[in-house]
Order: sequence, then structure tokens, then C-alpha cells
Amino acid sequence: MAGMAWYLIKRAIDRFTLVLVVVILIFILIRVVPYYVYGEDPFIIYIYSNLPPGEIGAYAEIVEEFKKTFGIGEPFFPNQFVRYISALFSFNFGYSFIGRNWVLEEIKTPLVNTLMLNIVALITNLVIGFSVGWYSATKRGKTIESTIMGVSLWSYVTPAWLMAPVVLLVVGYLPRMLWGIHLFPWPPLTPPPLTLTNLPVYLWHLAMPAMAIVIAGFGGLVYYTRQLTISELGQDYVLTAKAKGVKETVIMRQHVFKNVMPPVVVMMAFALPSLIAGGIITETIFMYYGMGLKIWHALLQNDYPIVQTILFIFCLLTTISLYISDIVISWLDPRVRLR
Repeated sequence: MAGMAWYLIKRAIDRFTLVLVVVILIFILIRVVPYYVYGEDPFIIYIYSNLPPGEIGAYAEIVEEFKKTFGIGEPFFPNQFVRYISALFSFNFGYSFIGRNWVLEEIKTPLVNTLMLNIVALITNLVIGFSVGWYSATKRGKTIESTIMGVSLWSYVTPAWLMAPVVLLVVGYLPRMLWGIHLFPWPPLTPPPLTLTNLPVYLWHLAMPAMAIVIAGFGGLVYYTRQLTISELGQDYVLTAKAKGVKETVIMRQHVFKNVMPPVVVMMAFALPSLIAGGIITETIFMYYGMGLKIWHALLQNDYPIVQTILFIFCLLTTISLYISDIVISWLDPRVRLR
């Protein structure tokens, strides 16, 4: 037990270091670089751009007050950076230029929508990818294996941004136009606020974007699981068990499964960033009100408090998922605790 605790402490330190590095990069890209490009803080540029040209001087005192309130004009290091770090880790994300509201209030709904979309896509990917990959490994040399590998390759090379319009056309638009069947909402709409009573309606609304992400993502996991399983089936312990007369189902369930799962868990943890990245494009295509669509609008409108907050949350979610994978792997395979 002490070995596992020490392993998890070391991994937690590693993950926190990763978050800190990403936070520093976000600060440099969002706060420092624009200042040297435009010669002024983006917040002040936004204020001046929304003032009548002849009345800029009349608002000079108000602008100065804004600068004092938000620490603008102070040295980047350490003043603004310390303020920035303390605000992020206390979840005080500041004020949205465009929404005229606190950032935390602005992102609550899109954050829930994105989490639900990616959780549904991640679980579906895991179930389909692992099950199909496992099954194909047991059917080597047969027609079904070739078919599965062909479909998986197609899924692997198809990006989510290309699959999204195909899903819109095939399961959203055509059934409605040709046969009058309303399989999914059309035009695609953002789900209503998530509650227990409207959960079926909520899932119905996110089905199409989730479908696009899953179709474009399960192929890699199918191929990876198949290769891992085939590799394990050729190991000495499997051949020895077969020679002793152990049933193949027992070998697969009690031995091969335990050795295949840890790498699959790691792959799923590392797949989360690509899922989120694919979700940004998918949400924009489906006009699904999640973090992807929110950051896209914020980038177009130079709303940097929203941009830096969403980047930080994406980093935090990815790091948490990696740490959860560390916990799961240390539980599935005790050998990793000794590394």
C-alpha cells in the first residue's frame, strides 16, 4: 500500500508540474505576446474600440480605473503573473469583455455541455473500440477480421471535422427530407439545461455530435487493442496455459485481459485531448453550445479572459484524466508502482 501511495504522490507532482508549465505558456501567449504585437493590453484595445472616436478622452479616468482594478499596466513578471496564477487556481477567472459577465458564469453551461459530450463519446469509443478489437484478435485470418480492419482504418483516417457534415447529411437531413423520419433534431440545436427530468431529451440533442466524434475515433482503439491482444496471445504464459489444458476463455479473461487493459487505459487518457480538439470543430459545425464553440467565438472577438480560462480548463481536464489513468493502471498492474 505504501508503494502505491508513493507512486501516486510522484505522479501527482509530475501532473502538477505539467499544469504549471501549460499555465505559464498560456500567460505568455495570451497576455505577453499580444502586448508586444499591438503595443497595448487587449483589454484596453477592446475598450477604445467600443468608444465613440470623439469621446475617448472623456473616458480616460474610467480606463485608468479599469487598469488599476485588473492590474493592467503593471510589470508582467512578477506582478501580473502572480495575480494571474492566484486567480486561476482560485477559479477567479475574471470578467468577459463580450458577455459583460463574470467568466465563470459565462462558461458554466458550455462546460457542462462539453463534459457530457466528451464523456458520452469517450465511453462509447472505449466500449466499441475495445470490444471490436478484442473480438477481431480472436478471428485472425477470417473474413470478419479483414472487414473489421477495413472499417477501423477508414475510421482512423477520417477526421472529426469531415465526419461531422456526413453525419448531419446522412442521419439528420436525408431521413427527414426523404421519408419524413425525425431521427434527431433539425436543424441541430443545443440541448436544454441538463436535469434528471429532461435527460433523454438532452442525450437526443447531443447524439449527432457524439456520433461524429465516435465514428472518427473508434478505429484507432480497435486496431491498437487487436495488436496488443495478438501480441499477448503469442506470449509464453499463454502457450504454457494452453499446454496445461486451460480453457481459452479462462486464459483470455484471467490472463490476457489484465495485460491488455493498462495500455488501453493509457491510450484513452491520451486520446482525451484529441477528443476535445475534435469536439471544438464538431461543436462549431453542429452549433453545439459547448466550450469549443465558446472559445471559437471568443477568439473571433478577442475576448482573452474567456480564451485563457477555456485553455486552462482543457489543460486541467486532460491532466486529471491522465492522473486517473495512473491510478487505474497502478491498480490493474502493480508492477508500475515499482518504477
